[in-house]
Amino acid sequence: GRIDFAASSFSGADDDRSLHRLTPVSHLVAGRGADDSECVHEFYGVSLVPARVGKPARLAICQDGAECDADGAVNDSCTFALGFCLGVVDARFPTCTASPVDAFELLAARPASAALTAAAAEVQASAPLGVPACFFSDGITVPLRITASAARKPGRGVVKVRATAGAPAPRRDSDVVRLVCQPPAS
Repeated sequence: GRIDFAASSFSGADDDRSLHRLTPVSHLVAGRGADDSECVHEFYGVSLVPARVGKPARLAICQDGAECDADGAVNDSCTFALGFCLGVVDARFPTCTASPVDAFELLAARPASAALTAAAAEVQASAPLGVPACFFSDGITVPLRITASAARKPGRGVVKVRATAGAPAPRRDSDVVRLVCQPPAS
């Protein structure tokens, strides 16, 4: 078989020396826009699941301390290791042709995340991007909600981005990922 994947760096010169998961292109998270612009930007590092049986997959759900929690600790929060992939050829969107990405914006990160802000700034500083590229971040930490009675309730977060590719015709791709941190199993 063949593996298509994108990596942040292989040269070693600018490598941040972080451990990255091999993520097949088919596991990148696209938005729900037009198929001809979905390859402009896709998230990597999370998987979407339905909120309820029979509903479309729209949430990245993680349990505090589970494998999906990047900090690996039961500490009343989940760290979602989230990255940005731009201009990747994705077979799920055959009408989307990869083209140089001219602009990238982090529109929202709730709760605030210095790591995502830094990754978005790196993307912006690298634009225009003429080749497929992925940018890793240490992610976004979503705390559990702790009630007055010390009960742990799911915490929620959201990340919104917009990328613009200029050639052959200008295309915008706005994507949102909703994050849910679940308390550990009792």
